[in-house]
Amino acid sequence: MIKLQKNVDCVLFSVPPILLLGPHLAPALLKAYAEDKGFRVVCYDPSPGIYSRLNSKEQEGWPYNNFEEVFKDKALLLEEVNLWLDEVFKYNPKIIGLSTHAWASKFFIEPISNEIRRRAPGVQIITGGPVALDLGIEWKQNGWVDHYVVGDGEEAFLELLSGGTNHPNIDGKIPVPISQEAFRALPEPDFSDSDVEYYKQKAKGNRLYLIGSRGCVFNCSFCNVPAMTQKYRYKDGVEFAREIMNAQERYNTNYIELADSITNAAPNEFRKMCHELIRLKEEKQLDPKIICFFRIRRAQITQEEDFALAAKAGICRLKIGVESGSFDVREHIGKKETNDDIFFSLEMCKKYGIKVNLLLIAGYINETEEMFQENLEFLREIKRRELDEAIEMVVVNELYISRRTPVFDFAKDTGVFDNIDPEDDLARDAWQTQLSNGEMLDPKIRRQRVHSLKKFVSENFVHLKNLLVFAADEKFSAETGS
Repeated sequence: MIKLQKNVDCVLFSVPPILLLGPHLAPALLKAYAEDKGFRVVCYDPSPGIYSRLNSKEQEGWPYNNFEEVFKDKALLLEEVNLWLDEVFKYNPKIIGLSTHAWASKFFIEPISNEIRRRAPGVQIITGGPVALDLGIEWKQNGWVDHYVVGDGEEAFLELLSGGTNHPNIDGKIPVPISQEAFRALPEPDFSDSDVEYYKQKAKGNRLYLIGSRGCVFNCSFCNVPAMTQKYRYKDGVEFAREIMNAQERYNTNYIELADSITNAAPNEFRKMCHELIRLKEEKQLDPKIICFFRIRRAQITQEEDFALAAKAGICRLKIGVESGSFDVREHIGKKETNDDIFFSLEMCKKYGIKVNLLLIAGYINETEEMFQENLEFLREIKRRELDEAIEMVVVNELYISRRTPVFDFAKDTGVFDNIDPEDDLARDAWQTQLSNGEMLDPKIRRQRVHSLKKFVSENFVHLKNLLVFAADEKFSAETGS
């Protein structure tokens, strides 16, 4: 019998696998919001512990492991789960919240829930996170959770803590976003339950995640962020700069990574944030290193002064979704910036010492062989201009057609899913289509193109520290800081 240490209203349990670059952001946001309203919430993340018990090969694959293979011994899995729950039940929670981030969380939900039911049948189980919109209803029907929350979780979480279920995001299908005013009034995330020192001492990256906006002003064809968030909201640039500096002062982390889908979606707020960061750096004698997602804009919108300002503010790395060197592919995606716009941004990053993570998609749904060759020629031009010197990492993704995206609707309308079940994630990976010029685009061709891009970069961008190639089943959400 576990001796109860204290009673809490809820334990927010981060369902593995969670990225091990810094503490999980979503529970820290919910904890801060709920405790500001008078509830008692504890966050618990077992991912560091499970990672430490994996062999070196399995650790290399984290968080994209095949957990069916890792836990072939189901008795070992249950032993792990009960070790985690021993910690959770010390707090005698009324509610256990299962916070999910990765699609691989599907593997852990069932054994965790079943053990909670067995050990504490009176405890209510709720879940949320990016995958809840697609999988929550299935988990509820299976009895693994009592309720699931879609989209913004703060107000729905408060409703559940208060004993109610009368919020549209509870067991909902279309998320209802909190207002701009409510988003700006949210308290800073509370990482007090996180072992921040673990990430400083053992993890690769040593960072803290913060978020200054939700949603996106764009609607890129492959991205499900608009469907999950419905509406773009952003914090005041000055106030968010102060939040960043408060976190740097409190936790002294190597990096602050902004989990915004696009940090410069509101250019004026981005500039306000940078100006305030510069002022606070001088006042507090702190030097945060900031990583963020960045949208290529026309040179008339994002000018040289913006890059100079960003560098001075401490922004050291930009994650830029170029997606393709073919304008026809980018136009279908919804990115109409030209190659010259991209080259200009890379030139500015090189000039001001900002490193770039370049994000590419291989095998986009309209990509002909000619368009793919344009992609390779685009990379050659980057090399000819010596702009690869600004690039620190290249990430090549095979196109994954997510539900609730424009490209999913396009695939349905054009017969891509005629012979497969679009609601089956594994089956959907096998999509193929005949392009307008008569060429076939199938899984084999897509994977060949992933390999070709990887090979070109590895042979030509020889200074790169990292080259990451993600397969189609490796799905993490940018919205929460993957």
